[in-house]
Amino acid sequence: MQDTVGYLVVFLKLNSGVQQLNADKTEVIWFGSKANLAKLKAADLSLSVGSESIRPVSVVRDLGVLLDAQLSMKQHINKTIKSPPPVTITYGDCDKFVVAVKN
Repeated sequence: MQDTVGYLVVFLKLNSGVQQLNADKTEVIWFGSKANLAKLKAADLSLSVGSESIRPVSVVRDLGVLLDAQLSMKQHINKTIKSPPPVTITYGDCDKFVVAVKN
């Protein structure tokens, strides 16, 4: 896996002008079944990018979707349920405006 990270860094340098990965903004997650994830617990799952070590996390956000290691979507569903729905406001003869309410 460490070799793959090295290839990714080289790919980014050659194709997108990114000189290095920002370890503070980079997250690693391992996906799998409960049984397979339990097998990984004993191993060191962190990855090194340059001199930085990136530790695995249990949930990542990608394009607004929360993904957990088992891809159960529990965190994403809970967050979606807790956020308020958009509010529709009508002003006289005007068209309806949808206003997103943010917490």
